[in-house]
Amino acid sequence: MAVITRIALLLVLVFLSACSTTSRVQQSHSGLHGRSFEYQFTNRGGDNAEGIAELKRVIQNKLQTEGWVNNGAASGRIEITLTHYYMRHGAARALVGIMAGRDKIVSHVRVLEASGASLTAFEVESTNSTAWGTTGGLHQKHAEEIAARLKG
Repeated sequence: MAVITRIALLLVLVFLSACSTTSRVQQSHSGLHGRSFEYQFTNRGGDNAEGIAELKRVIQNKLQTEGWVNNGAASGRIEITLTHYYMRHGAARALVGIMAGRDKIVSHVRVLEASGASLTAFEVESTNSTAWGTTGGLHQKHAEEIAARLKG
């Protein structure tokens, strides 16, 4: 009985560890607090027009909510260039899980002064290799990572 309990506990731990979404962010910056920027999104990383349009909307909403982007006077521009976008189809995710590959979004973010001078640049990579995550959840996670890096 103890062996069965240990095996069950091990399986639960393995499944829980597989339910993670990871993000990688590089390069930090400073001096952006209290400023407002224009928002520019460029797709150079995928052909899923509907999914990428939704990602663009989620990122823009997050940046507006955090106060980085507004409709008033801007002191510069936030340029987000999508360099990689791959999302598994929902049925593939449900049927074969990690065997269907992993969802991945990579964006390069540049923050520029109104003059065009670069304030900072960094890359954000968000992935989900489990069967449990959703496309919308990964979009939100990616937007949150971008906003977190802007906060410093």
